[in-house]
Amino acid sequence: MRVSQEPFFTRWRLGILGVLLLSILVYVPCMTGLPVWDDKGILHGSAIGGGKTWAQCFEEPFNYHYYRPLVSASFFLDRTLFGTAPMLYHQTNVLIHAAATALLIWLVVAAFGNRRLALLSGLFFAVQPGQVGAVAWIGGRTDSLCALFVVAMALGLVKWHQGRHLGWMALSAASLLAAMMTKEQAAVLLLLAPAAAWAFGKQPDRLRLAAWSSVPFGVMAAVFVGLWLAHYPDPFKATSPTVLELIARLGKTTSHYVLLFFAPNPWSMHSFSLENYASPLWTALGLGLFAGLIFGFVRLWKQSRELAWFALLALLIFLPVSNAVPMPSLLVGPYRISVGGPAIAVLSAAGCLWLWASKWRSLALVPALGALAGVALTPWGAAQFQSEKQFFGTVAKYDPDSIILRSNYVVTLAVLGESKEALEHSEALLQTVFAGDEWLDYKNVPALLDANPKVRKWVEQNQGTRAATEEILANVFIRHGLILSNLDRVEEATQALRCGVTLDNTNEAGWFNLGKQLQGEEAAQCFRRALACNTKHSGAAYALGSHFLQKNDLRQAEKLFVQATRGSEPFGDAFLDLAQVQYKLGQVTAARQNLAKAERTIVDPEKLRAVRESLGG
Repeated sequence: MRVSQEPFFTRWRLGILGVLLLSILVYVPCMTGLPVWDDKGILHGSAIGGGKTWAQCFEEPFNYHYYRPLVSASFFLDRTLFGTAPMLYHQTNVLIHAAATALLIWLVVAAFGNRRLALLSGLFFAVQPGQVGAVAWIGGRTDSLCALFVVAMALGLVKWHQGRHLGWMALSAASLLAAMMTKEQAAVLLLLAPAAAWAFGKQPDRLRLAAWSSVPFGVMAAVFVGLWLAHYPDPFKATSPTVLELIARLGKTTSHYVLLFFAPNPWSMHSFSLENYASPLWTALGLGLFAGLIFGFVRLWKQSRELAWFALLALLIFLPVSNAVPMPSLLVGPYRISVGGPAIAVLSAAGCLWLWASKWRSLALVPALGALAGVALTPWGAAQFQSEKQFFGTVAKYDPDSIILRSNYVVTLAVLGESKEALEHSEALLQTVFAGDEWLDYKNVPALLDANPKVRKWVEQNQGTRAATEEILANVFIRHGLILSNLDRVEEATQALRCGVTLDNTNEAGWFNLGKQLQGEEAAQCFRRALACNTKHSGAAYALGSHFLQKNDLRQAEKLFVQATRGSEPFGDAFLDLAQVQYKLGQVTAARQNLAKAERTIVDPEKLRAVRESLGG
């Protein structure tokens, strides 16, 4: 019996291990990060259908607006295993990225039989700055998990065409379904199946091969559509821009994503609006690049259909987020294109090797330098997800005109008690929106919107969603008012809050906080309006109950305190005051039950002692 003399740790295997280790090490800075943005709802469970059963993951929307059951299920598994420890959620994200890197190396070897190309592709993907939002951010798992399934789909297709083993076809079709159930954007990859017949198929009648080999993928797409319709979520609604505006957005978006992958920098890694690309030059450059992408794909198809197939994958991922059709939320996000990252890594690596082998060898340094930049930029970007202050502050620095993100930074600073800095950013944001300080006349803001359509258009262009301009600005002014209140500038705070509820009279937070600035019946009216907007608003119910308690209307106070204890965020003082009122009404047993509930929470100890003594200890 002949024993192989080849050592286990060959250069090839060591190369793979090195790339996989690097794919993990560059994300070490995010491992100690706290929940950021959507992460709180994910860890709490509310963003994954409640987080109590597996069934909820598949029946309820992910993050309230999307049908992405496998994302919910992955987070539910994390909750079951790890509780709410953020580090372990980060760990899962990084392991998913490492797994996608390993599969990509396998895919490139299967598609091209070139180990050097495979290692270089894996390296480029492992440190790709365009993956930072998908990996370092807990909520970015949507994209990193989808990328894993997309690579698995591609691998299955390539292997099936090479050996015609039905297991590979089953894996590929199932991976497409999994990718769609992770992110709807993956549905466009249905077109990869027929294209693979020309790129990797060996029989002469490729049209027939393309047709019948696409059937399993069509079935998976139909299954996904059926599931989506059965559990119809409440998606965001896009704005309705003109054709010229769509063309301009396409140009700017193309510039943004090309920079992100081929010339990464802090601005492209932290842009959530297109304001950094406001110049017409960016639009022209982007449209030229978009035309170049299409032309390049056609030329590549004639020279290397295998590489062209990867280019098609990247193009298909780009088109749904290109703003060629209206986007239903933020116009751009660094994580949105990351699903196409594996294909872009393969194309970059192939280009690098081709240049190195040609007379333009020195040009091969360009993509190589891009990869080296990724080694530095990726851990730096991952470190920005340490906390909400760090993340939103970084976005405010590199994309200061992003209404939603900078407004979140304002809120974060206010929560941390840094009210002066929060006020500075809030004022700067409003100065940008209104291109001046006319907004300081709070009563005149609604008239400003009617008199200056540019403000409304700017907000729509920046935000992307069809949420009314008034609704968006109402939140900005309400948050501004709360900061002023924290600084004891009560009169200005009241004016800002009034402005907010005038712009959007369905804003429960605005009415509630305005009521807290007022007294007597005027305050009570605001609390009533808040409850009309949301009957489960515990704070408004409690405040209105306290108003009736002062008026000695015990029955009405009891009713409202009960409502407060059954609201979305019940708190100890509501149980304590309910116990006090019920004692006065002679309901001693009920009072003692609610006192016991109050004792399990943080309440005023003197008040607790007084109620306990009145109930006989």
